[in-house]
Amino acid sequence: ERYKKEYYNKLQEYLVREEYAEIIMPSGSGIDDPILNTLIENLITLQAEKSRHLATQTEASPTVREANRKIKDLNASIKEVLRNVNQNASFVIEDLENQIAKLDEEFSRLPTTEQNLLRFQRKFDLNENIYTFLLQRRAESAITMASNTVSNKVVEYASLSFTPLPLQYITNYVLALIFGFAFPVVIIVGVNIFNTRIRDLKDVEKELAVPNLTYIGRKKLKSSTVVLKEPRAAVSEAFRSLRTNIYFISPRDKQTTIAITSSISGEGKSFCSLNLASAYSLNGKKTVLIDCDLHKNNDWKDLNVENKVGLSSYLNNEVGILPIIQATPYPNLSVITGGEMPANPGELLLNGRMELLIKELRNSYDTIILDTPPIGLVSESLGLIHLSDLTLFVVRYNYSKKSVIGYINDLKVKKGINNIYTVFNDVAGKELSYGGYGYGYYEEDKKKGHLLKRLLSDKGDKAAI
Repeated sequence: ERYKKEYYNKLQEYLVREEYAEIIMPSGSGIDDPILNTLIENLITLQAEKSRHLATQTEASPTVREANRKIKDLNASIKEVLRNVNQNASFVIEDLENQIAKLDEEFSRLPTTEQNLLRFQRKFDLNENIYTFLLQRRAESAITMASNTVSNKVVEYASLSFTPLPLQYITNYVLALIFGFAFPVVIIVGVNIFNTRIRDLKDVEKELAVPNLTYIGRKKLKSSTVVLKEPRAAVSEAFRSLRTNIYFISPRDKQTTIAITSSISGEGKSFCSLNLASAYSLNGKKTVLIDCDLHKNNDWKDLNVENKVGLSSYLNNEVGILPIIQATPYPNLSVITGGEMPANPGELLLNGRMELLIKELRNSYDTIILDTPPIGLVSESLGLIHLSDLTLFVVRYNYSKKSVIGYINDLKVKKGINNIYTVFNDVAGKELSYGGYGYGYYEEDKKKGHLLKRLLSDKGDKAAI
């Protein structure tokens, strides 16, 4: 009622200003007097109607003056109603205050025990509400925790069912020595068992029944013509050493036919053939290199020759000897390429024309190098070996299988090829100190040359200063 009375006073003050464009409906503030609500709604309607008229007319127009008159009459009615409802509200407030005073007086006449009981009852209700609120919060927290934690948990932790037996110090030392020696032995034996490639050159030479002529190190150039392009390289010196060792086997002034083969492809047979032929040509020997491997086409771009007409054309009796011999940019070095791959390379190499070709070439060339197919893969290589004065079997370090040692021995012992020798190719630097001449000699020369250049450069800098 106090609120209503205060609202009525504020409304009455507002209506005195006679500005009604933004009057708020009393029902929106909790006032339930229907008459007052109706009057205020009518007042707002008249004010809106007056605003519309003022948009096209002036204050002096009859329509606007009629609206002002109605608003003034309605304002007087609202003020009268406000005085009535305000007075009624004052009566109600006074009555309620009297009733509260009577209740307080009656409450004060109650016994002290009942007063305390009422106080306790109020505290109890308050505590009960707080307790209920806390229980609700705890339930909400438990639900939140349950959603964030895993559903499983450890029921019982594992434990040892027995106590390990203590070991004595001597036992520990004995076990350590046993395992310390056993593990290295097992590892070494395992490596030797599963390592089937040739790595230990000393053991290989002991098992070979044929002599080894030289060791050829790993080339560093991309080009295969190492002897021609890098004559002072260690690999070039190895091929010169091979040529010198062959001179001890076959006299220098005698025409020589050399067959170079291997067990499988990839061991460097063609590489050794090309560079050995280059070494002979640099020594003034008129040399021809024949590509006898008709099972594949070799790349001869390093010698600037084409592989169109070659050995296969001659063996098929398509051309003579002269068209298949190609000169190279290097003196004393000619090449006979394999030509187009035939359908029957084995029969062509053994049809008799190969022997005729070698006889004709011996009349014009000092050295004939035969780059034969791998002897471990095809059979016609044996026929080419019998046409040569000596055979070089290429063994590649860390590539060829250890079983090739027995195959080489069988070629000499069982098949009677006495003029067979081995050449170890692509040997690692650490193995070259064993039997490899020339490796390290030119390297030291290069180091001295670089050192000399640096010393001369330092002297020039000091002179300039």
